Amino acid sequence: MYRPLPAFVALAVLSAFSFAQTPQPAKPEPAKAEAPKAQAPKPEPPPEQKAFSAAMAVKEPDKKAEALEKFIADFPDKPMTQFARQEWVNSLVKAYPKDRTKTIDKILPEIEKQKPVDKPSAYLTLAGALMREDTFLKEADKFAAKAIKLFKMEDLAASMKESAEKAKRPVPTADYIKKVYNSRKAGYQEQHAQIAEKAKDEDKARRLYASALKKDPTRGAAAAALAKYAEKEGKNREAMEYAAIARLSRPSAENNKRFADLYAKVKNGNGGNIEEYLDAKYDKLYPLPIHPVRYERTAKTTDRVVLAQVHTGSGCPPCVAADLAFDAAMERYSRRELAVVMFHQHIPRPDPMTNTDSLDRWKYAQGRGVPTFVIDGKTDGGGGARIDTAATEERIRKLIDAALEVAPKAKLAVETALDGSNVRVNARAEGVDSDSQSLKLNIALAEKMVTYSGENGVRHHPMVVRSFTGYALEGAKSKAVEHTFSLPEVVAKLKKHLDDFEVKDERHNKDGKFRFLAKPYEMNPSNLAVVAWVEDEKTKDILNSIYVEVPSTKLVTSR
Repeated sequence: MYRPLPAFVALAVLSAFSFAQTPQPAKPEPAKAEAPKAQAPKPEPPPEQKAFSAAMAVKEPDKKAEALEKFIADFPDKPMTQFARQEWVNSLVKAYPKDRTKTIDKILPEIEKQKPVDKPSAYLTLAGALMREDTFLKEADKFAAKAIKLFKMEDLAASMKESAEKAKRPVPTADYIKKVYNSRKAGYQEQHAQIAEKAKDEDKARRLYASALKKDPTRGAAAAALAKYAEKEGKNREAMEYAAIARLSRPSAENNKRFADLYAKVKNGNGGNIEEYLDAKYDKLYPLPIHPVRYERTAKTTDRVVLAQVHTGSGCPPCVAADLAFDAAMERYSRRELAVVMFHQHIPRPDPMTNTDSLDRWKYAQGRGVPTFVIDGKTDGGGGARIDTAATEERIRKLIDAALEVAPKAKLAVETALDGSNVRVNARAEGVDSDSQSLKLNIALAEKMVTYSGENGVRHHPMVVRSFTGYALEGAKSKAVEHTFSLPEVVAKLKKHLDDFEVKDERHNKDGKFRFLAKPYEMNPSNLAVVAWVEDEKTKDILNSIYVEVPSTKLVTSR
């Protein structure tokens, strides 16, 4: 059975790994005209990685605990050792849930050996492990309380400063450290509340849940619990407000149904559109963390429209910072300076905005994890939580600003028309300054905004690519194409992918039991845009790109 990591463990893992991972796709086969190239041998992983992977692969809890204990002894100071300690605790408690000597009495001395900054999470790990096994709940409550007491902002600040200096990154600001502290402390309180709830101490649980939600309004578990308590007391309006937070920040079949039922009960048929209510609630609770200043063109700015291809996932926690950073980028730059296309992926969870075209694009990008963003052919990536938006935006801003100073190597002209249920695109590339035989004129049909509350808490998804096509230039210096996107056919294709996924998917749905919370495959014809670009498929360089509304009121050309 899937066992979620405690909140603080998940946050620690995200801090260390800012990508949600996916298996490496097979590389495309070389063209038949080319001789196959010898593959360089894969580098051998370092000893600690091999030992850690082997220990984590052990199935039996008692043997896994032994393997992890050996790993910790052999590699006491490696980055993954702290996570190994946490899994060692979980494995011991799972193996011997009723044996205090083999669990609590063995674990506590090891906790006391750890650094002050690590002790709070170590105590909470033990508390959470005991809670999951429903054993020694009084001790679990005591350990959770101790974790909160020991968690000091000055220890966190010193640790974050040390990490930044080691990585040669800017030292975090006091404001950022405070936000991280509040977020983590809210996670500690949320888990302490869950322990109190399991121990039947409802008053303590409610106090802790309320405090956690006050520190961090994205705490979906706390909101869901408070909604249950309020509904039990007949406070339906209060329950609905809490349920809305749970619905937005921690969507699940249970949370979605509870909110819908309470909304219907409170509004009694006079509440307006439920999605509009959720939009307003989301915008109030989770506004865009930053609003950058508008880009000012300089003497170095060229006529290029920079293309950002963003691979993301609505169930990907570290994608939050990247998604919101590109939201901010679309505020900073006009569409004559930056064109963004979002290719959604089923990483690490299924994403109902994924489609066969976005999957093909992911294979082409040879992606390993999301978020991955490709800015004018240069691949970068990584993200974080909502509080990491500003740092991510600063990073992509430097890439975009630099790309805007690179002269384009092609001119583009695009005109679009909405003809009934068809989007007709007339596109022309000319003045191509490249002798490459691998150039393509690519055309993406994107929905400018899709509303869907994903598991990572992001609700508004801009520039979601719904269909994609490309035309080879075949060495020509210009190319004119006419392409028609049949909206009924696009919608049918989107629906079929999701329906097929619910029947079987080798990674996420082998038994056919998975179901999407919603299937946003319907498209609004008044909410569409086309992005076209010339790309060298061999080097992945972008010669130029262009953004055009659907329908366009006139022919849109690059400057």
